[in-house]
Amino acid sequence: MFCCFFFDLKLDSNTIRQNWINLTSQVFSVRENGKSNTSIRVYPNPAHENTSIDLDNLKNDGTVKLSVLDLTGATVYVKNNVLGSSGMVNVNTVDLPAGIYMVKAESDTKISTQKLVIRR
Repeated sequence: MFCCFFFDLKLDSNTIRQNWINLTSQVFSVRENGKSNTSIRVYPNPAHENTSIDLDNLKNDGTVKLSVLDLTGATVYVKNNVLGSSGMVNVNTVDLPAGIYMVKAESDTKISTQKLVIRR
């Protein structure tokens, strides 16, 4: 027996944006190794040459690792022990191509991800 399925797919920017929001809210909110979720702030967002990341919610949690991942999951930036007394980290984005990235901050007990858009 032969079956055919026809799909009427529209890939406009609104559909893609909504699918991205749905994906990130489901995929990046999963607890990792029993770590609790927390929030970070990334600004300006979209970024051009640099962005600041507010890690204030992680500054009392020991060592913090900051990673920037592209949409394939490849790590394009990583820095360990990023916290100073201010809880702020500046990331130079000049060497990263324009696109959508995920910023991941991870301490011994907490984890957070935030979308970062780089525009030129």
